[in-house]
Amino acid sequence: IKNIYDFNDYLHCIRQVGICIEMGSDDFLDWKTGLSQGKASKDSRPLLDEVCEAQFKAGEAKMFFKRSFEATEYLCADFLMKRFRDMAAERRFMSSQVVKAQPPLDNERKQDIIKKLCPLMPTDRKDFWLHL
Repeated sequence: IKNIYDFNDYLHCIRQVGICIEMGSDDFLDWKTGLSQGKASKDSRPLLDEVCEAQFKAGEAKMFFKRSFEATEYLCADFLMKRFRDMAAERRFMSSQVVKAQPPLDNERKQDIIKKLCPLMPTDRKDFWLHL
Protein backbone atom coordinates (compact mmCIF):
# COMPACT_ATOMS: atom_id res chain seq x y z
CA ILE A 1 0.00 0.00 0.00
CA LYS A 2 1.43 3.32 -1.04
CA ASN A 3 -0.86 5.53 1.04
CA ILE A 4 -2.63 4.85 4.31
CA TYR A 5 -6.02 6.57 4.30
CA ASP A 6 -7.86 4.81 7.11
CA PHE A 7 -7.57 2.30 9.89
CA ASN A 8 -8.21 -0.67 7.59
CA ASP A 9 -5.24 0.36 5.43
CA TYR A 10 -3.14 0.59 8.58
CA LEU A 11 -4.23 -2.90 9.70
CA HIS A 12 -3.40 -4.27 6.25
CA CYS A 13 0.14 -2.84 6.44
CA ILE A 14 0.71 -4.25 9.93
CA ARG A 15 -0.54 -7.70 8.90
CA GLN A 16 1.97 -7.79 6.05
CA VAL A 17 4.90 -7.60 8.46
CA GLY A 18 3.63 -8.96 11.77
CA ILE A 19 0.78 -9.83 14.06
CA CYS A 20 -2.09 -7.40 14.39
CA ILE A 21 -4.56 -7.44 17.27
CA GLU A 22 -7.51 -5.16 16.67
CA MET A 23 -8.58 -3.20 19.73
CA GLY A 24 -11.38 -0.72 20.26
CA SER A 25 -11.59 2.26 22.60
CA ASP A 26 -13.37 0.01 25.14
CA ASP A 27 -10.20 -2.11 25.40
CA PHE A 28 -8.26 0.75 26.99
CA LEU A 29 -8.54 1.82 30.61
CA ASP A 30 -7.34 4.94 32.34
CA TRP A 31 -5.43 3.55 35.35
CA LYS A 32 -4.04 5.55 38.22
CA THR A 33 -0.29 5.74 37.82
CA GLY A 34 1.77 3.19 39.72
CA LEU A 35 5.11 4.55 38.54
CA SER A 36 7.80 4.61 41.17
CA GLN A 37 9.64 7.94 40.88
CA GLY A 38 12.78 6.43 42.41
CA LYS A 39 12.87 3.58 39.93
CA ALA A 40 11.86 5.86 37.07
CA SER A 41 15.11 7.80 37.33
CA LYS A 42 17.40 4.78 37.01
CA ASP A 43 19.30 3.93 33.82
CA SER A 44 17.34 0.71 33.33
CA ARG A 45 14.16 2.68 32.61
CA PRO A 46 13.55 2.63 28.87
CA LEU A 47 12.40 5.71 27.00
CA LEU A 48 9.81 5.13 24.30
CA ASP A 49 12.14 6.09 21.45
CA GLU A 50 14.67 3.48 22.66
CA VAL A 51 12.24 0.54 22.73
CA CYS A 52 12.09 -1.65 19.63
CA GLU A 53 10.03 -4.42 21.22
CA ALA A 54 8.11 -4.62 24.50
CA GLN A 55 6.72 -7.69 26.22
CA PHE A 56 4.41 -7.97 29.20
CA LYS A 57 3.87 -11.35 30.84
CA ALA A 58 0.81 -12.54 32.72
CA GLY A 59 1.47 -12.54 36.45
CA GLU A 60 4.53 -10.27 36.11
CA ALA A 61 4.65 -6.64 37.21
CA LYS A 62 7.66 -5.85 35.02
CA MET A 63 8.19 -4.80 31.46
CA PHE A 64 10.56 -6.76 29.27
CA PHE A 65 12.00 -4.90 26.31
CA LYS A 66 14.67 -4.80 23.61
CA ARG A 67 16.56 -1.67 22.64
CA SER A 68 17.54 -3.03 19.21
CA PHE A 69 16.01 -5.37 16.66
CA GLU A 70 19.18 -7.47 16.69
CA ALA A 71 19.03 -8.14 20.46
CA THR A 72 18.37 -11.75 21.37
CA GLU A 73 17.59 -11.24 25.06
CA TYR A 74 15.07 -8.97 26.75
CA LEU A 75 16.08 -6.36 29.31
CA CYS A 76 13.84 -5.98 32.36
CA ALA A 77 12.33 -2.80 33.79
CA ASP A 78 10.89 -2.93 37.29
CA PHE A 79 9.19 0.45 37.50
CA LEU A 80 6.07 0.04 39.67
CA MET A 81 5.57 1.14 43.27
CA LYS A 82 5.59 -1.72 45.79
CA ARG A 83 1.84 -1.39 46.41
CA PHE A 84 1.08 -1.91 42.70
CA ARG A 85 3.58 -4.78 42.38
CA ASP A 86 1.94 -6.53 45.33
CA MET A 87 -1.54 -6.08 43.85
CA ALA A 88 -0.38 -7.44 40.49
CA ALA A 89 1.23 -10.45 42.18
CA GLU A 90 -2.03 -11.19 43.99
CA ARG A 91 -4.02 -10.47 40.81
CA ARG A 92 -5.92 -7.86 42.81
CA PHE A 93 -6.62 -4.51 41.23
CA MET A 94 -8.32 -1.39 42.48
CA SER A 95 -11.43 -1.45 40.32
CA SER A 96 -12.66 1.81 41.79
CA GLN A 97 -9.68 3.52 40.18
CA VAL A 98 -10.42 2.18 36.73
CA VAL A 99 -12.32 4.44 34.36
CA LYS A 100 -12.90 3.98 30.65
CA ALA A 101 -10.46 6.04 28.63
CA GLN A 102 -11.96 8.89 26.65
CA PRO A 103 -11.95 8.61 22.86
CA PRO A 104 -8.91 10.55 21.58
CA LEU A 105 -10.74 12.25 18.70
CA ASP A 106 -13.12 15.08 19.54
CA ASN A 107 -15.71 16.37 17.06
CA GLU A 108 -13.78 19.55 16.25
CA ARG A 109 -10.67 17.59 15.30
CA LYS A 110 -12.73 15.11 13.27
CA GLN A 111 -14.33 17.96 11.31
CA ASP A 112 -10.90 19.48 10.70
CA ILE A 113 -9.66 16.18 9.26
CA ILE A 114 -12.76 15.87 7.07
CA LYS A 115 -12.32 19.42 5.80
CA LYS A 116 -8.57 19.26 5.11
CA LEU A 117 -7.74 15.64 4.34
CA CYS A 118 -10.86 14.09 2.82
CA PRO A 119 -10.54 16.15 -0.37
CA LEU A 120 -7.12 14.50 -0.88
CA MET A 121 -8.50 10.96 -0.49
CA PRO A 122 -10.10 8.66 -3.05
CA THR A 123 -13.90 8.66 -2.71
CA ASP A 124 -14.06 5.11 -1.33
CA ARG A 125 -11.71 6.05 1.55
CA LYS A 126 -13.69 8.99 2.89
CA ASP A 127 -16.40 6.77 4.47
CA PHE A 128 -14.18 5.91 7.43
CA TRP A 129 -13.83 9.56 8.48
CA LEU A 130 -17.39 10.53 7.62
CA HIS A 131 -18.87 7.73 9.76
CA LEU A 132 -16.32 7.66 12.60
